[in-house]
Amino acid sequence: MFSDRTIRSARSKPVTDGHPNEPVTIDNYQAYAKGMSHTDSRVEDFKLYISLTVTDRTLIKRIHN
Repeated sequence: MFSDRTIRSARSKPVTDGHPNEPVTIDNYQAYAKGMSHTDSRVEDFKLYISLTVTDRTLIKRIHN
């Protein structure tokens, strides 16, 4: 279901609040990045899992609510 390439592509990526209309780049990172994904991506029960570190206070509050 998930190729190794797809699983690896989720690693070490910026976490955003929603999906920007453009790729996250060095030029817009400060505007979009709210954290980072880790390198532990894996598939279980036909779902892709990966740990995240969220560093934006507003997004953390939204996640907890």
